[in-house]
Amino acid sequence: MDSRTGNLAVANSNGDVAIFAEATGTPTFYPTKTLTGDPFNVTYDNNGNLYIASNRNRNHIAWLPYGASSVSKMRLRPVVPAHHIGLQYDGQYLTYLADGIYQYSLNGSKAKRKNIVSLYNICCKAGYFIQGSVAFVTGQNVVYTFSYPAGGYYTSVIAGFTSQPYGLTVSVAPTRK
Repeated sequence: MDSRTGNLAVANSNGDVAIFAEATGTPTFYPTKTLTGDPFNVTYDNNGNLYIASNRNRNHIAWLPYGASSVSKMRLRPVVPAHHIGLQYDGQYLTYLADGIYQYSLNGSKAKRKNIVSLYNICCKAGYFIQGSVAFVTGQNVVYTFSYPAGGYYTSVIAGFTSQPYGLTVSVAPTRK
């Protein structure tokens, strides 16, 4: 969800992204198939720009700049590894999970890799979510937590799953007075 506008973006297998204004009503559809293939992940940055990724195209992602009426191609340099997962804006960088968390700085229609946050001693990554100074990464029947952006070895493990967790999100509780 876009924190600036309240808009909700949904990637779907029809080759487009649906955006629900203020997360309600009938969506506006933005075609992406010719740019990235079927969209698989979406994320907003702090300025209301939407980034769209496919698991098929590692060279390009698509983006919908804030206020634009159509989606454009965005080039990643260097490309992300073949077995990448997800897409998330961490407040400073556009990130992907592969053998570590790949951080890309954004400049218009270009994204340049700035860093790789190393993650050690984990198996079977399938999803991730960054919340502040913690990265949560799904593993084989567990969720690992890492210091972010420091990375390294996991700091804790959340266990008890009977199968591989794939997606996750974090909801921050309101501050109590």
